[in-house]
Amino acid sequence: MSLTAEERARRIKIVLFDVDGVLTDGSIWIVPVPLAAPDGTVSTRMVEVKGYSAHDGAGMTLARLGGMKLGVITSASARLWPCACAT
Repeated sequence: MSLTAEERARRIKIVLFDVDGVLTDGSIWIVPVPLAAPDGTVSTRMVEVKGYSAHDGAGMTLARLGGMKLGVITSASARLWPCACAT
């Protein structure tokens, strides 16, 4: 017996996304981030920030609200990924 598209879709348990070049929109910004030292002085460090599509984020949120488990795969060691994925 052949399953319908809806029946096949209901069997999906997790969706994994490749981030690099798939979820990004291709833009990269280098932005200053302030760093406070224990003595009260403030310096800045330049950090690479990538742009992402709001449509991808909205789709992922809807999938999560629908009960799907989501995950991302990336070769980047960006510290902001856990923050971006938690929203």
